[in-house]
Amino acid sequence: MSNTKRIPYLINLIDKEYSYIWDLCCDHGNIGIGLGQKFPSTKIIFNDIIPSITNALREKLESLPKLNSKRFKIITVDAKKLKIDKDNSLVIIAGVGGRQAREFLEEILRSESQNFDLLLCTHYQQEELREFLIQKNFGLLRSELIFDKLRPYEVLYVSREVENDIPSFSTELLNRDDVAAREYFTKKYRYLEKKRNKSENELKAQEEIKGLLKL
Repeated sequence: MSNTKRIPYLINLIDKEYSYIWDLCCDHGNIGIGLGQKFPSTKIIFNDIIPSITNALREKLESLPKLNSKRFKIITVDAKKLKIDKDNSLVIIAGVGGRQAREFLEEILRSESQNFDLLLCTHYQQEELREFLIQKNFGLLRSELIFDKLRPYEVLYVSREVENDIPSFSTELLNRDDVAAREYFTKKYRYLEKKRNKSENELKAQEEIKGLLKL
C-alpha cells in the first residue's frame, strides 16, 4: 500500500480483543494508546529502554481524561529482559529493523514466556526475521507491505495458533499493479541476482519474484 499512515493502519488491523497488549519500544506510545481506546477492557503494557521516553509517556497518559490509568503499565527496561507472563497477549514491535526484532524475540522466547500473538512492522532484514518466526512455529494471520513517507515496512501479524505458512521472502506481498511494491520487489530481485552462494530458498525466491514481476 503506497502512502499509508503506519500507526493508524496497525491500530485498524487488530480486530481481536486481547486481555493484554504489550507495546515494545513504544516511543510515544501511540499504537498502544490507540488500541487501548479501541478495546476498553484490554490492559496495555508499554515498554521502552529510555527513561525520558517512558517519563514523557507517563505524563501523556495522565493527561488523557478518557483513559483509565489503571489499565496502563509502563516498564523501563531493555525489551530483551521482558517475560510475557500474561495469557491472551498480543506483543507489538514496530519501527525497528527485522534483525533487532528477532533479537528481542529470541530472548523473550527463552524466558518461559506465555504463548502470545505478534504484530510486527519492520524495515530491513525481513528474511532474517521471517526465518526466525518459521523456526519458532509461528503461522501467518495477515501480512501487508506499506509505505509511510516513502519508507517500506513489512507488516506481519502472526500466531502459534494457526498453521498458515510464512513465506521466507515476502512473495505473498507482491502486487504488480502497485508501482511502489513493484519497485520494492525489483530491488529484492536485483539483490538476489547479484548474490553469490545463494541458498535453496534464495534461488526459489529469485525465480518466484522474477515470474511474478514478469522480468
